[in-house]
Amino acid sequence: MIKQDKIMTISKIMIAVDRTAASFKAMDMGFSLAESLKKPEVLVIHVIDPAWAMGDPDAGILPEQALAKLKRESENFLQQLIKMYSKSLEPIYLILQGKVVTEIIEAAKNYQADILVLGTHSRKGLANLFVEDVVKEIIPHSPCPILLPCDQ
Repeated sequence: MIKQDKIMTISKIMIAVDRTAASFKAMDMGFSLAESLKKPEVLVIHVIDPAWAMGDPDAGILPEQALAKLKRESENFLQQLIKMYSKSLEPIYLILQGKVVTEIIEAAKNYQADILVLGTHSRKGLANLFVEDVVKEIIPHSPCPILLPCDQ
């Protein structure tokens, strides 16, 4: 029997999204949870790994330009997701730059998140391998409980 000394309260929800279908599930679950609570703070984050911004020097696209484009696209994506799911809440969002796992863990620590919502898939294949690996790396280092929406 596990004795609980205190009741978990959730006042800060952090939702980490990428640009996959799993993000929609994470947003839906994170905002559904937030709506059921009393005035929670919600932070939505997206991480851009600079390695993704290679550019194409032969076509005249420098890595800095590719990164700027990724940031613009990410901001538009986050704004659209928030518009779709936030209802009466006023979440904040951040676009971070760096290694995905490290940035998510550090953001959860700095924000002092009570719960972290991550999107994941149950499907197999190379396209989902990266997402699953990120989740597996975050779990042992997360400073708070993690909520993983599943396929139904």
